[in-house]
Amino acid sequence: MKFRIFYALFFLGFSQAIFAQQTTIGQYQKHSYDGKKLQIKGEKGHIEITPFTKQVFRVAYFGNEIKYDIPYTLIATPDSVKTTLKQNANEIWLSSTALSAKINKKTLAITFYLNGKERLLQNTNYVSVSDDKKELNFKIDSTQSIYGLGSHALKANRKGELLENYHQAHYGYTAGEKNLNISVPFFVTNKHYGVYFDNYGSGTFDLGKTKTDVINYQTNVGVASYFVVAGNNYDEILNNYTKLTGKQPLPPMWILGFMQSRFGYRSEQEMMEVAKMTKEEGFPIDAMILDLYWYADDISGIGNMDWYKKTFPNAPKMMADLRKMGIKTIPITQTFATLKSTNYQSSAQAKLFAGGINEYPYVLKKFWAGPASLLDVFKPETQQYLWNNYKARIKEGVAGFWTDLGEPEMHSDSMQFVLGSERQIHNIYPLTWNKLIYENYQKDFPKERVFNLTRSGGAGMQRYATFTWSGDVSRTWEAMKIQIPLITGMGMSGIGYMHPDAGGFTGGEKEPELYIRWLQFASFLPIIRAHADVKIASSDPGAVGTAVKTTATDHIAYPEPVFWDESTKDIIKEYLNLRYRYLPYNYSLTWLNTKTARPLVLPVNYFDIQNKALKNVDDEYLWGANMLVAPVLEKGATKRKVVFPAGKWIDTRDDRTYMGTAMVQAPLTSMPVFAKAGSIIPMANTMPNTDGYNATTLILKYYAAEEVKSSAFNMYMDDGKTANADQKGEFELLTFKASNSNSTHVLKLEKTGTFVGAPKQRDVFIEIPRVKKMPSALLNGTVKLRKASSDQVLLSASNFYFYDATTATLKIHIQWDGKPVNITMRDLNLN
Repeated sequence: MKFRIFYALFFLGFSQAIFAQQTTIGQYQKHSYDGKKLQIKGEKGHIEITPFTKQVFRVAYFGNEIKYDIPYTLIATPDSVKTTLKQNANEIWLSSTALSAKINKKTLAITFYLNGKERLLQNTNYVSVSDDKKELNFKIDSTQSIYGLGSHALKANRKGELLENYHQAHYGYTAGEKNLNISVPFFVTNKHYGVYFDNYGSGTFDLGKTKTDVINYQTNVGVASYFVVAGNNYDEILNNYTKLTGKQPLPPMWILGFMQSRFGYRSEQEMMEVAKMTKEEGFPIDAMILDLYWYADDISGIGNMDWYKKTFPNAPKMMADLRKMGIKTIPITQTFATLKSTNYQSSAQAKLFAGGINEYPYVLKKFWAGPASLLDVFKPETQQYLWNNYKARIKEGVAGFWTDLGEPEMHSDSMQFVLGSERQIHNIYPLTWNKLIYENYQKDFPKERVFNLTRSGGAGMQRYATFTWSGDVSRTWEAMKIQIPLITGMGMSGIGYMHPDAGGFTGGEKEPELYIRWLQFASFLPIIRAHADVKIASSDPGAVGTAVKTTATDHIAYPEPVFWDESTKDIIKEYLNLRYRYLPYNYSLTWLNTKTARPLVLPVNYFDIQNKALKNVDDEYLWGANMLVAPVLEKGATKRKVVFPAGKWIDTRDDRTYMGTAMVQAPLTSMPVFAKAGSIIPMANTMPNTDGYNATTLILKYYAAEEVKSSAFNMYMDDGKTANADQKGEFELLTFKASNSNSTHVLKLEKTGTFVGAPKQRDVFIEIPRVKKMPSALLNGTVKLRKASSDQVLLSASNFYFYDATTATLKIHIQWDGKPVNITMRDLNLN
């Protein structure tokens, strides 16, 4: 709290100092352009404008500085961009074929235009208070929306907010917490542009709070440098931004499966019991996650990085046994070490910690697990120490790591790191931790895909295979509801894998309805991971840590579905199985994120950028381009209002068609999920885990619609584990195209590429809902399909069809060897 007060006072003083000093670049004197960079010299400094691509321009202000900051987040260099430079007595114009910057010689204001006509924004002025403290102001359209800037428990449209660019942890947060664990100095608007501030220092964003048509940015570290990132749609803007900061590597397939976690499993016996019970009761599962008790018997052991042999005597065997069950093991690690840690003295002697102005190591006396020091992750020797421990655990069988408290959660302004003060390095501390894990994996385990479940990182973290969660969220309805704009905001910040502790982490009471609704919601998120502190608000401390083979008591809210009542278990099991059935669709979304930076979770206006009816919808989202998810977020609700994007949307539960705005039924047993009319969605059969899945059997749900004349879906498939398979060409791309004319619908199946283990032939089951009656003809190429007498017969007979009149569904079964195939349906009449 003291730090937060200091921080606010710092920027208040900063603002007052600005009004007192008003140091700027000064009056225009001259300019020069070498075909790559425009330099405008003023009385007290200069401005550089550099086209990086035709849609991305960089602007930097230099006073006493003579060079750019070290590029911790930026990885791109300028392309060779065709540009023109024009000037007259009042203005200078620097233009590419897409983006233009107009510089007013009198004021040095810089105005940006897209495609020569659409005004985007104007950088009205720059102020330098000192060598470190800088301010930029931008004039914008007062009606525009602003998205992104990292993790905030606020509405997705951040217009009107005052936000800090500073990673922060807030235990038990709920709606309204302005600043959370991941700050990203990048925002996008609904006016075809975004702005990325290439500055790693702490700062603030006034997003039209003080003046509705002005964005004010302040920072206290380094050069004032920003990129205008333009695009004709959000796909282009995010793709352009991640060309600057990096794209997410393709994840291992298993991360799309169910992950089970808890604070925390205390022994091998407990881990194995929970795993066996989960499997025996028929829940699919792919990973179990260990909180801090894997290395100590209480919280004062933070900083240990090896197994606590008393309770985990044979961890390699335990992990091998779990692997046989399809379950991967993920242990937690931190960069704090308490004075009681087994590693503290040796780390202190090796100078691995951060120090203070007049002390080493610096001790955080009020750290929640006991007095502790913080590792200086910028030191090569500290990085090697960490990696030595990580490498040993990987060799034992660990499948990835959970990196916690990395903001860093607790710190002091008196701390000193090898790169500078805590305030100077704070925002790049977690990014550096993420980087050392990823790059060492590449060096020592180059064939493996990386999984780093991390709580912080910032701009560029996505390029280090990070999978982040939204922090220690409270176990409440309000906290669950705010996760949607929090997650879409992260997606619009270039980070595609944000997710919450499903079920809520702390506080609240044991509430089956809330748990059910949260797990239903999480079934359509990038990661589904149930996690909680089992204690609830009315918890009896003596109840915690009792025998695991009991159902959830009034004093314990277990995150594991297996410990809930039968009706709750049945609903959760149905949704977990549904999660696995969508694996081909979901895995294709991960590939698209890696390829283009399109988030998996999208705001509903993602493809309709200026739709006023959609720009503030925060209680539903698109899951990829073809699915709309509307979680139930109110206690006791059995129906909810849904605002639909353009076109028709088909309820995947009962095949009803909706458009516009509608009230939709949502009993506790189900959550509204819709498919876009005309879409083709690949699915799978249920499975116990993702191991070995290669789409030998494929289900194509074709939501045919007469008004949609053509549609397509690209399904990505590889072995799910080989690093950079997408870059090496070790994958298949299955393309499904639909077209219709005069009630004749054609589905075309094509395949390119292959990978080791790919099936030579697939059983493909095509399901088309809302069919009024049998088509007059069904053809596989020129071969007429035969009629099956039942669903059961269809399963074992290819080139057959079956029309289920009770569900109005047409079903087709073919065997496909990957060669182009046309399935023709004549006189396909739809409801």
